[in-house]
Amino acid sequence: MKYRKDFVTNSSSSSYICEICGEVETAWDGLEEVNMAECVNGHVICQDHLLTGKYDDVNCVPAKVCPICQFIEYSEYDLAKYLEIKYGIDREKVFSEVKKVNRRRKKLYDLEYITYVCRQFELNPAEVVAGWKAEFGTYEKLKKYFRNNTKNY
Repeated sequence: MKYRKDFVTNSSSSSYICEICGEVETAWDGLEEVNMAECVNGHVICQDHLLTGKYDDVNCVPAKVCPICQFIEYSEYDLAKYLEIKYGIDREKVFSEVKKVNRRRKKLYDLEYITYVCRQFELNPAEVVAGWKAEFGTYEKLKKYFRNNTKNY
């Protein structure tokens, strides 16, 4: 008889990462099992970060209670995409700089891109995001900006 001693690759569990605090949780039965929620715009966050209360349908939380949709917090993906459009620094250029330090790297992380661009233009990420409320008003308009200015959003 064989016993499996390593990781089972056909597991039916899912992993979730909070886009605000970075907490990683694994669940068998969905977001509610790990006290997380997903807003209508696809942001997965801990329920404790929601602006008001807890929700029974954690797979479709309204944008009005999502701190990312309300521009109180931000996802690194959104900020990196915005900086790429606004400042035009190619991700490949930034990745080549990262690879000078670590040649084995296979991927550029959004936080690395954000850090590089913010240093180049003396930007504060929190101030950039704070300006989105005045520039776009709603998260829907920010998404439209991304769609109109990128090929693969």
